[in-house]
Amino acid sequence: MSKITFFSLGGMDENEKSCYVLEIEGDYYLINLGISVPVYKVLGIKKIIPYMEWVKKNERSIKGIFIGNASHRNIGAIQYCYNYIKNIPIYTSKLGAVILKAHFNKKSMQKYADFKSLQIKAVDPLKPFNLGKIKVTPFRVATALPDTYGFIISTGEENIIYIDEFIITNGNSKAFISDINKLPLLTYKQKNLLLINNVGNVDKYNGFTSPNYKTKSFYQDLITRGNGKRLIVACYYHDVHTFLTLAQIAKERQIPFIIYNPVFISMFNEITNNKYFDSTNLPLLPINKINEIEKGIVVVSSTPDRLFNKLLSISNDEDDILALKKSDTVVLGFKVESGFEKAQAELLDAFAQININVTTIPKTVLSMEASEEDHKFLVSLVKPDYIIPTLGMYYQMVKYANNLKEIGFKPENVITMYNGDIANFNRGYYIPGKKRVDIHDMYIGSQGVLSEGSNIFQERRIMSESGIIFCNLKYLDKNSSFDKDNFELLPYAVVPDGFETKAFFEKLKDDVHTLANNAVKDAKKFDSKEIKTVVKKYISKQVDKFYEKNPIVIVSIC
Repeated sequence: MSKITFFSLGGMDENEKSCYVLEIEGDYYLINLGISVPVYKVLGIKKIIPYMEWVKKNERSIKGIFIGNASHRNIGAIQYCYNYIKNIPIYTSKLGAVILKAHFNKKSMQKYADFKSLQIKAVDPLKPFNLGKIKVTPFRVATALPDTYGFIISTGEENIIYIDEFIITNGNSKAFISDINKLPLLTYKQKNLLLINNVGNVDKYNGFTSPNYKTKSFYQDLITRGNGKRLIVACYYHDVHTFLTLAQIAKERQIPFIIYNPVFISMFNEITNNKYFDSTNLPLLPINKINEIEKGIVVVSSTPDRLFNKLLSISNDEDDILALKKSDTVVLGFKVESGFEKAQAELLDAFAQININVTTIPKTVLSMEASEEDHKFLVSLVKPDYIIPTLGMYYQMVKYANNLKEIGFKPENVITMYNGDIANFNRGYYIPGKKRVDIHDMYIGSQGVLSEGSNIFQERRIMSESGIIFCNLKYLDKNSSFDKDNFELLPYAVVPDGFETKAFFEKLKDDVHTLANNAVKDAKKFDSKEIKTVVKKYISKQVDKFYEKNPIVIVSIC
């Protein structure tokens, strides 16, 4: 039997940046190259990626990369390690290949590389292919993104089964076909040594996820209550199930349907070309008609971090294309991911302040990920010797293991790991690794990839030496000016408190208020980014001039 090693560069005891490594007889195989967006978590850091230095050091031994679910959280690190992986084949589905190509063809990606050398290989489901010393069989799983794959990795004597997200469903939609029931037939010649899969909704629901992910009746009711007025639905770009649900409603009701995302348009073309959705008679309109329609459905989609920023721009009337109308209904059509709770609250407040009807999907709606009964069904079906749960917090892993006790699966055979932990398998048995892979997170700032010391520690040093200043401005749209009564300038640990300090910051507050209003008057169009830059530079310059301090300055406009 083959010598097998598994460890994680990201995705253990966390819900993002999945990146797993399988070593089989000296050859390495990567699963996912994910990313994390730490909203409100880490000051100055835009993104966090797995430890790509390991990939750089071992690129010659990496035989392939598997991406079964081409969502942003599984592919977001690719642009940061392109030079290391451009000659390594990436295996995914046809739709996955379209998503990857559309993602890397965006103008914003050109600053990293041209990505023309990226070896993207679209493989067919249930058609095995050889890769180095292994045989790989892709199979379809039902989740929010059509054409999502799991992979059977066979050494010739035993199987390793990897599944990202999945649900057990008997649905007949071609877009969400599942081959999970075929796994016993696909794997019967060798024993199933190891199952690797995400914990999903294991801590949220004790039944099957299906049919609790469906939202068609919810959206139909909103359209009826809104007398057919414009419905603006925000969803993550990988949530194609919501997208197709809305397209079907638009088709049935013969109301305009607009997609506000170029990548989504590419995905939709691939979906219709593969006959996953019949777009015949769908009143699909181009983006430039978005403000002309009084009735219809507009889908606004992006990655989680970009989607929140896009919606804030729309609420502040700063978006280049979409202008809100008082009759609109805005729906946050997604389950809030960890770290984005505060962003959602601010977003709801922003829409409420401009008197726009905004709502969220019901709490009873589940994401299209496995719940307790889905996991039990899968494990009973494939009967693995061992399981490594992924993409979840430690308490979710414990919940997962306890859940499987009910079907007789031994909890000790559920291997709970942290990033860098090593699991060895030799002669069909699990042997805990005595050593760990020396890894740490890698941080992305405005300057690109940063080491931990050059980013977090630098900002902590600045704050310890010069403090931090928060400047909060509230813009009054009716008056085209900033509200002086709701303007805050809050210094922390900049200079010792005292009468002179208080007088300085009171004068600085008045000056900044005047400066901001003058910037609005002088500008042809309200540009919050430009105003923030002007205000930040002015505050920094004044504090440096009078106190020889260079604090971190954070400017917010609401």
